[in-house]
Amino acid sequence: MSYAAGEPAQLATATAESANSASDGFRAPLRHEDISQFLEISRKNFVIEPIASILFAVGLWQYGDIRQIGVWMALVSVVAILRVLLSLHIKREDPPEETLREWGFAVSAATSLAGGVWASGLLFLWPQETIAAANIFAMVLIIAIMAVAGVAMVTVVIYPPAASLYLLVTSTVAAICLIQQPAVSSDLAIMSLLLAVLLLTALAWQINQLYRGQARLRGELDAANEAASAAHRAKSEFVANISHELRTPLNAINGFSEIIKDQAFGPVENEHYLEYANDIHLSGSRLLEIINDILDLSKLETGSMSLAAERVDVREIVSSVVDTTQARADEAGVALQKILSDAPAYLLADRQLLKQILSNLLSNAVKFTPLGGEVAVEVKFAPNNDLVMIVDDNGIGMSPEDIAMAKVPFGQADASLARRFEGTGLGIPLVKSLIELHGGSFRLQSEVSVGTRAVARFPANCVQH
Repeated sequence: MSYAAGEPAQLATATAESANSASDGFRAPLRHEDISQFLEISRKNFVIEPIASILFAVGLWQYGDIRQIGVWMALVSVVAILRVLLSLHIKREDPPEETLREWGFAVSAATSLAGGVWASGLLFLWPQETIAAANIFAMVLIIAIMAVAGVAMVTVVIYPPAASLYLLVTSTVAAICLIQQPAVSSDLAIMSLLLAVLLLTALAWQINQLYRGQARLRGELDAANEAASAAHRAKSEFVANISHELRTPLNAINGFSEIIKDQAFGPVENEHYLEYANDIHLSGSRLLEIINDILDLSKLETGSMSLAAERVDVREIVSSVVDTTQARADEAGVALQKILSDAPAYLLADRQLLKQILSNLLSNAVKFTPLGGEVAVEVKFAPNNDLVMIVDDNGIGMSPEDIAMAKVPFGQADASLARRFEGTGLGIPLVKSLIELHGGSFRLQSEVSVGTRAVARFPANCVQH
């Protein structure tokens, strides 16, 4: 083969220029996520590259020197192992931001070494005897080897300096190897090699652009999520603060209205005043319940609510809440039943929150059950010894869409129902959060015009006999 003076150097220079020009537009500093991407791709390529070398060897062993082919396969495998060891070492070290540049050099060197080994296949895999179609063989071998070498390059396209170095080393080694083949036309070899390099450069640029675009999108999504979280926290803190501010004067209103309606300081001569005082107290008490629910939900959202866990008598809690709800059930014409035959003696829970959970569930069941309907509360063991609290009703029921809406704070399952039945949409979300605060789970099952079943499950480690 007869290369003109300086042709290998010109080839290397042209390759470097094409690689550098392709990377100038997307050059960026190495980041932790780039290193993570390198580790992931290196792990996958550890299997791909040795298998590809075996396929080359199987296809060319009858034409070339079996010892040279074996040496080349060994080199490919050793370099693949070295790159995996490097990736494992980087993962173990977890380098700080200021040392990433040094690790970038190591990644560049390891990948460029892999490219050089693959390009050396033009020497190691070449047939020992002159073949008739040497030029065609050279073109096919150049394109095939450079294409497979592109697998190694994928690990560094996220880091343009490494990709440029890779292309420079790979093309230079390939050019030197082709010099050793006198039967191959120098012009044809150079054109084939340049074509392969340009294709790899274009591939690297496209992959890098895609990777950078995805990284930019991830950054924007992370920033948006952080902004949304900050806004949510600010909203929760504002609601908690305003709830405190509202509760203080409301307590005074409720207290004074109760004194008036009870005539604590003497009789009220005008009965209208007593009626008004009673209405004020009822409305104030209802408003205070809503504010307390909002405050509790805000605490749960901000993680500021803690449990005052104690041994709680489940029978006593259920009986107390049922007795409290009985008047409302009688007024609505709904039968209220409790089933405690299999209830354990004690549950490790927050007494007030447990009452709040059951009270909300029973109030909802009574509210949405028509005249003559039935509501039942049952406490029993699950097969895995979890404590299960079930509230059943044969009320109006809900569709799957309404169930999903009911679990959202302030969500109203149906606008027409919201007008017929008073409610803020806080009951179910609050119940769910309070149960999860105890380490339990909540499930809501319902069917329109059939009824609803609310299931609160508390883990077995909370049960005490």
